Amino acid sequence: MHVAYISMAYPRDESSVARIFERRLVYHLKDLCDISILTLSEDPNLDEYYIDGVKVKTIKIEPYARIQRLYDTNQGFAGNILNFVRDRRIFHRTWKALKKLHARKKIDAIFVASFSQFAIYSLLFARIHRIPILTQCTGYDVDVLPEINYGIRLKWGREKLYSVLACKYVDVLLPNSQGIYEDTFLRDIKDRVRVLFQGVEIDKFKRTTRKKLKHDGELMVLNVGGLEKVKGWVDIVETARILKGRKIKFVIIGSDADISKFNELIKKYKLNNIEFKGKVPPNKIKKYYEKTDIFFFPSKSEGLPNALLEAAAMEVPLIGSGRGGTRDVIKDNYNGYYLKKGDPEAFAKKIIYLAENPSLRLKMGSNARKHVQQYQWYMCAENLIKIINDVLSKRQKGN
Repeated sequence: MHVAYISMAYPRDESSVARIFERRLVYHLKDLCDISILTLSEDPNLDEYYIDGVKVKTIKIEPYARIQRLYDTNQGFAGNILNFVRDRRIFHRTWKALKKLHARKKIDAIFVASFSQFAIYSLLFARIHRIPILTQCTGYDVDVLPEINYGIRLKWGREKLYSVLACKYVDVLLPNSQGIYEDTFLRDIKDRVRVLFQGVEIDKFKRTTRKKLKHDGELMVLNVGGLEKVKGWVDIVETARILKGRKIKFVIIGSDADISKFNELIKKYKLNNIEFKGKVPPNKIKKYYEKTDIFFFPSKSEGLPNALLEAAAMEVPLIGSGRGGTRDVIKDNYNGYYLKKGDPEAFAKKIIYLAENPSLRLKMGSNARKHVQQYQWYMCAENLIKIINDVLSKRQKGN
């Protein structure tokens, strides 16, 4: 089986979830099928690079990509025209790359690593050549249709237009959690939807120190999500305010998008039990999981939260809320506590209960690691191949 894998745009942050997904999936996928990878690139000098020995051919999107920086805010009519001109160029170059690949060795399926416009660039070629195309729906990339009522909504524009077309014509949509499937429009087109869980590096995120049942100092409550509204940082601050005066310290890691608002609230409430660490390199994040006693994730909506998977693998009990994949990972009263909606008072009660019951923390932490054993990268790759085989089999029967 020959699979054309349309990767995310390059270059990007090596520590990004998308980049990690790409590398870990390819590592296992290359042993299960013949895989060719294409990726968009803004680097005019980069023709190819390698992921675990697999060559990645680039589809160059310059010089419009450089001009695009002048229109980062989509400045009116001129910005929209430039976007469509740029997209036309990407359509054409993607077509040429796929045509060349298909001529060399017949493509059996096209797998697109991201929803919306990434899928649309490959869609016409796939339809004309009767090649099934599958694309991921990993979280915010399904927030583009107003009827979803899920997380951030985008106004009418090219991204929504492309997403409407992708939803209508892509053969299989692959949400990365059962929660996304249940909470979005995907449940209404279930015949074209298959859940494809992403993975966590179980061997990498493994506790090496014994957890303390009793603390002489502060209990540590960790969040890896950062100061973005959708991540629920305001609920973390409000919970910290309720628990002010107790030996409980809150630590937040991630984006500093709302740092000024965060500092205003800290000053307003006179809090000294919460600390923002900013972005932490992937090779240093594990030490925070090692030290933490409770992982707190009050996000409003998620795909399948990578941070939750990592914390669970590190045997940390979980407390979280929101729509999407959070409840896939947090099983209430088994490996932590799940609340459908953010409620600082309820969060505070759960944190206090775990703080006062160290043996329960230990048990829930152990259960958390047991639960995420089902989220491993080799399983993700195997499931993808199974889904592709099912699609190809149905097509053959249809013929």
